[in-house]
Amino acid sequence: FRRVLFRSADPMSPYSPEVQKVINEGRLAMKEMGRLYSSIRNPEIRRKINEIMAVSDKIVRDAIDDPSDVPQIQKFLSFYLPTTIKLLNAYDRMNAQEISGENISGSMTRIEEMLDTSIQAYNKQLDALFANQAADIQVDIDMMNGMLAREGLGGKSYLDLNDFMREFEKQQKMNAQKPEGYTDTIQKGSTSNG
Repeated sequence: FRRVLFRSADPMSPYSPEVQKVINEGRLAMKEMGRLYSSIRNPEIRRKINEIMAVSDKIVRDAIDDPSDVPQIQKFLSFYLPTTIKLLNAYDRMNAQEISGENISGSMTRIEEMLDTSIQAYNKQLDALFANQAADIQVDIDMMNGMLAREGLGGKSYLDLNDFMREFEKQQKMNAQKPEGYTDTIQKGSTSNG
């Protein structure tokens, strides 16, 4: 009995078929966005396309780092990104007409506004992909702090960097206020009885 596991339709790919599909769709989208970037001459729209491409690339790369995010990423790749590309293609076609009628200029303005909304939404999507990791990190921090407190290695049952920094700064101020030559260390060999 020989068991064969197929990780991908591409035998050279180290990724699962689902992750590879995300990568392939992401590549196609980035290629089309790159074409649109080259075609559209408006510098503000190009900046927005560039920003959308950067965030989209991070979202696609997250599928490699955390395959459990693939369902969320698939929704992004199957609707949000293609719709953005479709609208950018429409913008590119209207811009190429070199006339500015009411319909063309109104549609182009709405697309420009939509790009700002898309950038915000894509950044939120990227942040949402890290929700599970943030929860895992918090659990690890809580466990570490609990262990430190139980072992007597920490004064609190949790680690608060802000408290640590305030205490450090307070100690630094106290040391700076001591008179020159003052020392609060006990000399070896001395006794309180003299």
